[in-house]
Amino acid sequence: MVIAAPPAEKLKVMQEAFNAAVAPDPTGCPTIDKSFCETFSKIQEVYKKVSTLIRVAPQAKRVEMTVVANNQKYVMDTAINDAYATGDKKKIAGILAAYRKAADAAIAAAPAETLKVMEEAFKAATVHPDA
Repeated sequence: MVIAAPPAEKLKVMQEAFNAAVAPDPTGCPTIDKSFCETFSKIQEVYKKVSTLIRVAPQAKRVEMTVVANNQKYVMDTAINDAYATGDKKKIAGILAAYRKAADAAIAAAPAETLKVMEEAFKAATVHPDA
C-alpha cells in the first residue's frame, strides 16, 4: 500500500495505515470496545440501506452515489482511526458518539433523502469538536 503510493502521498498513506492498525477490528465485535461495536453496527445499517438504494437507482446515478458513499466511508474510517491513534478516550468517545448520531439520522431518513442526509450528517460528525 505505502510502496504503491505516489511519492507525494507516501507519508499520508503510511500514517493512515498505522492509525488503522490501532483501531479495533470490527470482526472482534461484540467482544471488543462496546461503543465502537455499537457505532460499527449502526454504520453497517446505513451502508446496507445505501447499497440497496444504489442497486435500484438508474444506471447514470449509480456511480455518483457510490462515489459519495465511498468518500464518506473513507473520511469516517480515517476520523475514527485517527481518534484511536491518539489514545485519548474522550476524543474516541466523542467521535464514536458523533458517528452514531449521524448514522441514526441516515437510518431515519426517507429513502429518497438517505444519501444526502448521510453525507451531511457524516460531514458534521467529522468536524465534531473531538474529531
